[in-house]
Amino acid sequence: MSDAFDAPRDPLSRAPAPCPAPARGALAHRMAARAGSPPVEWRILDGLAPYAQTLAAMEARAEAIRAGTAGECVWLLEHPPLYTAGTSARPQDLVERRFPVHDVGRGGQY
Repeated sequence: MSDAFDAPRDPLSRAPAPCPAPARGALAHRMAARAGSPPVEWRILDGLAPYAQTLAAMEARAEAIRAGTAGECVWLLEHPPLYTAGTSARPQDLVERRFPVHDVGRGGQY
């Protein structure tokens, strides 16, 4: 069975071919846990979540998942405007520092 997530590729392009919106419920079906798996926790945070504190909570949760003491979690949140500075970020590339800058342990620039 094929759905919008399994769109065929255009042979002349590396990009997927345009596809129609998925049928109602298709996304929910794809996101369902496998039979026998523990349910996935959803954390929905109201208002603006403080970036540093929320990141620390997510990192602690990821460590607990690795240790087998916590289950998967999906976080839905919004944080205040900010810049993330990846490991390749150069301070001179940030032309106007309008928002706080948070160093992150991943690749990339601003």
